[in-house]
Amino acid sequence: MDTFARLTGRHYHLFDYAGAPDTERVIVVIGSGAETVQATVDHLIERGEKVGVVKVRLFRPFSVEHFLHMLPPTVKVIATLDGTKEPGGVGEPLNLDVTATDFALTSGVHTAQDVLKAMMAGANVTMMTSTLLTNGIGRLMHILNDLQEWMEEHEYASIGQMRGSMSQQAVADPAAFERANYMRALSSSIGRYGPAIQSLAQRPWQNMLRVSKHSRCI
Repeated sequence: MDTFARLTGRHYHLFDYAGAPDTERVIVVIGSGAETVQATVDHLIERGEKVGVVKVRLFRPFSVEHFLHMLPPTVKVIATLDGTKEPGGVGEPLNLDVTATDFALTSGVHTAQDVLKAMMAGANVTMMTSTLLTNGIGRLMHILNDLQEWMEEHEYASIGQMRGSMSQQAVADPAAFERANYMRALSSSIGRYGPAIQSLAQRPWQNMLRVSKHSRCI
């Protein structure tokens, strides 16, 4: 890509990031929709949101090293936008590559249960600095003992066997899993956007007519 830049004056990388340097939420996108997503991200940043977009410039082979290097260290949530449709498939190609990337849970880990949730979701590493600073290094042995006890009780022989067992790719119906998480996210937004959502839900036709009455074709 450096050679391409010298010849054309256009600079691309395997992945390009745009957004807040301390973003907590990132959407990974490939194709022509990337510019639209970036415009939306810019708008949200102006409103104080910590969001960002990773634009995939070259796909397959998917470079995990370059992808992780491009992500800000503050990222907590990653979503993918892939135009490929594969009926009956576990997921779109971009989504599968992103979810297969090694990741670490870097905050909110205080107990063995927190570690278990992260590992079963697919995390390779959990960071527990805050709880160790608060409770001392001895806290680590208590957590390890609790982990071992839980794994023996549930007949897990290793972390590798347990890792990712509750991720979307591991469930019997990945599509249902995705819909359930979408509904959960939608429900959590009710508190913030409740009146508007409830109004649309209760009077959909009236709202559609109101919009169409004041709209015109361009």
